[in-house]
Amino acid sequence: MKNVRFILVAGLLLVVATVSAQDKKLDKLEMLYDQGNYKIVLRKSGRLMTKTAYQDHPSPVVFHALAEYQLSRFNDKFSSATAVYDYEQFMKMDSAGYYRAAYGNYIYDMKMGISEEIQQLNKEGFTDKAQIKYDTYIRLFGNVADFEELTTVEPEVEEPVTPIATASSSSIRSGVIKEAEKHMGTPYKYGGVSPKGFDCSGFTQYVFSKNGMGIPRTASSQATAYEKVKLKDASRGDLVFFGRNKNEISHVGIVYSNGEDGLKMIHASSSRGIMISNIDKDPYWNPKLQYAVKVIK
Repeated sequence: MKNVRFILVAGLLLVVATVSAQDKKLDKLEMLYDQGNYKIVLRKSGRLMTKTAYQDHPSPVVFHALAEYQLSRFNDKFSSATAVYDYEQFMKMDSAGYYRAAYGNYIYDMKMGISEEIQQLNKEGFTDKAQIKYDTYIRLFGNVADFEELTTVEPEVEEPVTPIATASSSSIRSGVIKEAEKHMGTPYKYGGVSPKGFDCSGFTQYVFSKNGMGIPRTASSQATAYEKVKLKDASRGDLVFFGRNKNEISHVGIVYSNGEDGLKMIHASSSRGIMISNIDKDPYWNPKLQYAVKVIK
């Protein structure tokens, strides 16, 4: 009986270890892709696609497609046709819908790249080729929302352009954090602006609206609407922004704490939903951190 228990426990530990390893490998793919290391992503995702544990997982397939496409734009050794084929295989997978939402910003880049190619072919008079590529475009991306379309559903609140003066800023900051904490574990939803599911800026906008403050809908708009503060001076309830550079903001979170334990934020993670992350200790978010802004005076 003891031997049976040992085998069961050992098997369970092996499964947990395997899942953890898978998560780390998939997270690494996203981090490398976000850094523009497309050749490495292509190689690593290709290897994962051959492993039994990942054969039914959409992430390696979609990153293989996206990396191949990005490389094909500037290097004839890589094929956009292969990228299209891989993406179509990705779309046929059972959980593709979830990952289309989770990786929507990367898929959007591919969509806009193909759109630019269509425009260029039309401009050069290659209308037949443009039509073929357009048919491919619709087949692949007919169900991928433009980022502009995500602003159509918003809480009914006014949008300020300056920090909001309050009688008790500390109580407002506490209210923001308490409201944010209520939604811990809420799943990520591309374009989501309600407790049924949030994207990053939909979450921040919702939390502030519940405290009587309206802020813009998108991360980039939130980033430019308020006064910047030094990261070392960022306080609970301020907003922190992430991106490739200060002009290309792609993510926003709410400062949860900023002390000896490091700068922490509560935010909508595409992989885990609403969660708290220690930015100073996070190898993914720390390199992308750009600046903070003060919404509450």
